Amino acid sequence: GSVVGFMKYLTLSGLYNTGAVSGYEYVGGIVGYMGNASLSEVYNTGAVTGINGSTAKEDSVAIGGIVGMTDNVGASHISNAYNTGAIQGGSDIGGIAGLLNRNVYISNAYNTGTLAGKYPNLVGGIAGDSSGTIEKSYSTGDFSLVGYLDSDYGGRCDEKSAKKTLEELQQMSLADYGFDSTIWRTYTGRTTPLLRAFLQTVNVSGQTAVTYDGQVHSVDLGKLTYSMAVNTSKITAVQQRKAGTYSLADILYSGQDGYDLVVAPSAALVINKKTITPSLLVTTGLDKTYDGTASAALGDNYQFASGDIIAGDTVTLTAVGTYANGKNASATAETVNFTDLLPGGASGDNYQVADTVTTLTGTGTIKPASLTVALKEPVTKTYDGTTAAPTLARGTNY
Repeated sequence: GSVVGFMKYLTLSGLYNTGAVSGYEYVGGIVGYMGNASLSEVYNTGAVTGINGSTAKEDSVAIGGIVGMTDNVGASHISNAYNTGAIQGGSDIGGIAGLLNRNVYISNAYNTGTLAGKYPNLVGGIAGDSSGTIEKSYSTGDFSLVGYLDSDYGGRCDEKSAKKTLEELQQMSLADYGFDSTIWRTYTGRTTPLLRAFLQTVNVSGQTAVTYDGQVHSVDLGKLTYSMAVNTSKITAVQQRKAGTYSLADILYSGQDGYDLVVAPSAALVINKKTITPSLLVTTGLDKTYDGTASAALGDNYQFASGDIIAGDTVTLTAVGTYANGKNASATAETVNFTDLLPGGASGDNYQVADTVTTLTGTGTIKPASLTVALKEPVTKTYDGTTAAPTLARGTNY
C-alpha cells in the first residue's frame, strides 16, 4: 500500500493517496494487507496496478483501491472510504478491496474509478472477491458491486448498496447515501461525497452584481469575503446567464483538497434585468368595432429602443389597453391607454420596462357595429285605403 504495506491490530484514520501504486499481489491504494484492524476516513485517487517487475501482470492478485487483501483472523472494518483511481490487475480486483475475507466489513464507501482484470467474474466495484459484509456502498462502471460473492461463507451486500452512474452519485444527498454528515460533505449536483477530515471550513460572504447582457457571468471570487486566507483556484463558481439572484450556496463548490464552504444567506451572484424602453409603432387610428367593452388590443403595435434587445433574444410586450371614454361607439377619436407593460417571449424574463414608461398612449375610435335585420315572416294588413305599412315589433316581426 502507498501508506501501509502490512497492517494488523491497528486503527488508522485520516489517510489518503494521490500517487500511483503498483505491486504483484496484495496491493492497495492505502493498505496492502490488513487483518484484525480498522481503517476509516481514507481515500485514494491514484492508479493501483498489479505488476510483475515493471509490466502489468495478468496473474497479479488482490488489487484494491483502498486495501489489497483482508484476512479472516479477527474482525476488520473499512468505513467512510472512497476511491477514484483506476484499478488494474489479474484477479480479485476491487474498487475498495481486492479480496474481502470473512469477519470483514465495508461500510459507507464508494468507488468511481475504472476497473480492469483478466477474470471479469473476479472484478467488482467494491470488492473483487468477498465473503465479508458490504453495507451502504456504491460504485459506478460496468462491473457489479462484487465480482464473486461467497454467500456460503457469509458474504453479503445490504439492500442500500447499489451500482450507480456518476451523475446519480452527484445528485444524491448524504441522506440518500446513508452517510454521516459530520464525516462527509457533499456539494449536491456538483461533487460526490468528500471527507470533512481533509477539508478546511471557510465562511464566505459577499455579492457580485451585473446587468444581463446575454453572456455568462460568474461570481468574482477575489472580491468575496472569507474567514481565512484561501486559494481561490480550489473554489469553482458555476456560471449563470439568465437574470436572477443566485445563492452562492448553490453555485460555489470545492474539491477534496479544498474547502467546506459555509456560505452566508445573503451571499449571491445577482444578474439584474436589462431595462428596455418600449413605445407604440402607430399612435393614431387605433380603432375597433364596438364589442361591448372598453378594452383595446396592443397586438404587435409596439417597438423597443435601439439596443434594448440583445441579439438573438426573443422579447414581446403585453399590456392592458383601455379606451378612455368607455365602451360606447363614437365618431370622435379618443385617448387609448396601454398600462401594465410586461416583457414576454422566450427571453422576456431577462428584461424589465423602464420605470419612466408606465403608459403608452395613442388615439382611436370605437366604431358602431353593423346590424343585419330580417323579417321573421311576411307582413300583412287589412285593407285601409292607404299604403302605410303596419308598425313592426321586435321579436315578433324581425
